[in-house]
Amino acid sequence: VVSRYDDVRRILLDTRRFASGPSHSIPAFGSSLPMVPLDANGERHGRFRRFVAEPMSGSALSRFQYEDRIRTITRERLRLISVAGGGDLMSEIAFWVPAAIMFAEPLLGQATGNDDVLLDELREHIFNLKYVPARSQDASAAMEAIARRILADRAACPRDDIPSRLMSSVGAGEVEMDEAVGMIVLLFFGGIETPANAIGLQLLHLIEHPEDRAHLKAEPAAIAAAVEELHRFYGPSQGGRRTALEDVDLHGATLKAGDPVWVMKNAANHDASVFDNPGEIQFDRSPNRHVGFGVGAHRCPGAQIATLMLNVIVEEFVAWADSIELAPGEHPTWTMGTSRVLESLNVVLG
Repeated sequence: VVSRYDDVRRILLDTRRFASGPSHSIPAFGSSLPMVPLDANGERHGRFRRFVAEPMSGSALSRFQYEDRIRTITRERLRLISVAGGGDLMSEIAFWVPAAIMFAEPLLGQATGNDDVLLDELREHIFNLKYVPARSQDASAAMEAIARRILADRAACPRDDIPSRLMSSVGAGEVEMDEAVGMIVLLFFGGIETPANAIGLQLLHLIEHPEDRAHLKAEPAAIAAAVEELHRFYGPSQGGRRTALEDVDLHGATLKAGDPVWVMKNAANHDASVFDNPGEIQFDRSPNRHVGFGVGAHRCPGAQIATLMLNVIVEEFVAWADSIELAPGEHPTWTMGTSRVLESLNVVLG
C-alpha cells in the first residue's frame, strides 16, 4: 500500500516499472472483462484511449456545447425537485446529469429503445453495486448485458459515437468483442458512477455547510477553486492497482516483480507535507496539486468534462438552494471500496 503523495505520483508516472491492472481492485472482483483503457498499458493503452480522448477533449467541450447542455439538464432537474418540494439528489441530480451527458453523441450516443427505462435500469445496478463481491458480480453482469445491447444496436445502425467506432474496429478485426464490451462498462463507471459520487459528496458538503453555500452564491468566481478543493477533500476514487514489472526499492522495502501495489490517491491528497492543514477545507488553497483524477498516462480522460460538470452543477445549486436541508431521518451513509459511494441524499426544501 502506497499512501504518500510523492510515492503515489512516482508510481503513477512510472509506466516502465509499474503496469496498470490487471484489475482495478485487490483482490479482484466484479467483471472479468478487459477494462480498457484503464487496465491496458503501452501501445495497447494508447490505442484504446484514442476512442475516448477526442470526444472528451477540450476542443470537444465547446464543439458539442457541453456547458450549455449540462446547465440545461441541471436546471430542469432542480425545477422538478422544487415542484416536488424535495427529492433524492443522488438519483435526480448526481446520477441523472452525467448519465444524460454520456448517453448522447459523441459519447455513448442515445440509448436504444426507451431512454428512461434503460437509464433507470442502469441507475439501479450502479447504486446497488456497493463494491461487495457478491453484489458486484450481479451488477457487473447486468451492466455487461446493457453494454452488449448498445453495441449490437450500433453494429446494425452506426452513429457518431464511441460504441459505433468500437464496433467498426471489431468488424475490422482490430478490437475483440470483449474489449469493446469492457470499454462500455468502464464508461458506465468512469462516466456516470464516479461523477455521480463526486457530485453527491460536494452537494452534501454544501447542504451541511450553508455558510459555504452562501459564500459561493455571493462570489461565483470562487466556485472553480472551491470545486477543486472539495474534490481533493472528498474525491470519490480511493485509489487504484498497479503491478510491479521488476524489483523496486521503496523506502527500504523491496517490491518484487509481480507484486500488486495499491496506490491510495485520497491519502495522497491529505499528505501534510504537500497540503497545509489537509484536514481543513480551504476554498482559496493554492496551489492545489491534488491527484484526484490521477496523473500520467492513465489520468482520467474525462477530467475536463467532470470538472466542467461539477462547476456548473455547484453554480446552479448554490443559486437555487436558498433553503434546503436533509430530509427527516436521512443519515447519509457511504459504501467504501475502490470508490466512496454515497447511497442517497434525500432533501426537503424550506
